[in-house]
Amino acid sequence: MLTLARSCQRFANPSSWYCLGQTAQYSAICSLSGWQRRCDRLEGLLRRVKCPRLEEFEVDGTTYRLPVRMAAPAMQPSNTELEYLRGFFDGDGCVTMFMRDGCIRLMVSQALDGAGVLVRFRQMLGGGIYRERDATGLHQASLKWQASSTTGIQAAGLLSSLPSMKQAQLNVAVQGPIPTQLRAGVASNLTLLKQCDHTPSAVLACSWSYAAGFFDAEGSISVRATDAHLCLSLSQVNPYILKILHAFLRSQGFNRWVLCEGTHRWDLRCTHFSQAVQFLDKLLSHGLMRKRRQAELSMALTLQNHHEIREAVSNLNGNQGVYRRLDEAGAARAKEIKQIQGLLRRRRTALKPNQAVIAEMDAKLQGLQEEHAKQNLISRCYKLRIQLRRLLSQGATIGPLIMRA
Repeated sequence: MLTLARSCQRFANPSSWYCLGQTAQYSAICSLSGWQRRCDRLEGLLRRVKCPRLEEFEVDGTTYRLPVRMAAPAMQPSNTELEYLRGFFDGDGCVTMFMRDGCIRLMVSQALDGAGVLVRFRQMLGGGIYRERDATGLHQASLKWQASSTTGIQAAGLLSSLPSMKQAQLNVAVQGPIPTQLRAGVASNLTLLKQCDHTPSAVLACSWSYAAGFFDAEGSISVRATDAHLCLSLSQVNPYILKILHAFLRSQGFNRWVLCEGTHRWDLRCTHFSQAVQFLDKLLSHGLMRKRRQAELSMALTLQNHHEIREAVSNLNGNQGVYRRLDEAGAARAKEIKQIQGLLRRRRTALKPNQAVIAEMDAKLQGLQEEHAKQNLISRCYKLRIQLRRLLSQGATIGPLIMRA
């Protein structure tokens, strides 16, 4: 393994074209494809980065050394707490049988910043917390909560006490270790229960605590780049749970949520600001945990703090899309482009369109779009380089380049 310092030497050299302190100079002489190649090379380098092994994590001021061994529940969950855990498990939980011993394990995986939820599972349902994956240049470290044997049977019994998306899988786990002659059949049954067209045999009973857990696991909170608006969404391959949630929300007066069918997934989405804020407030009062800070920040969104709130919420949403996310200047460019596109549409549909003016606006729009794409790549290069420096300061290493035939 090579140290990141050695591998990144030319990226940190002020005279190198990777140095973005002279962005204006390079922006003037470097093509769009040139900046794209720089981003590709930096991302390639980040893919080879290996971060130090995760040995511990902290939740609410308490440090936990890995692995956190399996134990019995520390407390009995209340009905509302169990509803939350049931919703979260429906979103991110997994029931797995190991063919070798027939043992069935319940698992929930989370990135490091979601460790608090895993601690909550361990406190309420028992089990242990283990290292799943160390951090790399592009991904956070991840942990998993796991329960098996007697603890797993008891946890499955509690989670399956009410109808849920994974109740049938949990009922299999309640049986305990599967005899050798039945393992192939059980494995096949579990596979069928995980298909995208699976429908629970009992009607799922939705509640606000269940919705808080499911949204914590599968929900998304984002702030638009061009204006002070929120977008809340839930995406699933299996539409059944989204249809149940949609009906529940409408019964509670939340009629601005829209259920849409995509090419490969279904989306349940709300872009109405006041109703999105009311929804987040409901979830916060019913145990929202994983996305609590994002929800609190989003509810404080105004025109004046738009950029600061958007940046804070985006950072809390993890590494997904972080390098392609528009910065403040990019959001301003996107807003200007959107305004010109709207004006062009109106000009073209006018009774007497002025073709000369339309051609001039078209040329301006094309120039803005090209500059927007270029500046976005420059910003992306800068973010990638900052990430490399941060990892360098934390003692990361990088593997050798593997040449493909």
